[in-house]
Formats: sequence, structure tokens, C-alpha cells
Amino acid sequence: MLSDDIAITRNMGCTKQELLRWLPNALGDLYVLTDIEIDQKKFQEITEAMIKVCATTQKPRQIALLSIPTLKVQLLFSKNKIGISKINVVMDRFDLYTRRGGG
Repeated sequence: MLSDDIAITRNMGCTKQELLRWLPNALGDLYVLTDIEIDQKKFQEITEAMIKVCATTQKPRQIALLSIPTLKVQLLFSKNKIGISKINVVMDRFDLYTRRGGG
């Protein structure tokens, strides 16, 4: 992380495959400008990335007999390329597309 980056971290109940499937919709037009690394493996490498997504598999969350896979996901935004107001819009969209609920 550079000093001119803004980092936002989420602990997410999902697998890396689910995250990779969600990212195109969650990031919209900025997906093609996003560098993606999960468990130190590059899935998308963009030279002049506006966003870098770094995720690390964590210990599954255990609730009684239910085991929930977890990822620690960090989104790094280049302050030189994207403003604070746009970061807020991106995060609102990201949270909307990656939120899961039961019913």
C-alpha cells in the first residue's frame, strides 16, 4: 500500500470463487481498471489500476454445525486516480452487490 492509497477492509462470508464471480457487477465499469489478488495469486493484473482488491482466506466461521468460509478483503484506491466521492459510490455499490441475506 502506498501512502497515497485509501484502504477499505471488509471481512466477508464467501469463498474466493464467489468473490471473483461478484466483482464484475460489484465494481461496474471500474472492474476493467482493477487489479485482483487472492491468497497471493494474481487473477487480474492491470498496470495502471485505479483499484486493487487483495483478499486472504481466513479460518471458517463456525456457528453450531454451520461452517461459513471467510475472506478478508481489502480494496485499495489510488487517491491520484479516484476521488473520495467516487470511492463512496464504488463502496456503496460493492456492499450492495456482495451483501447476502437469509429469509
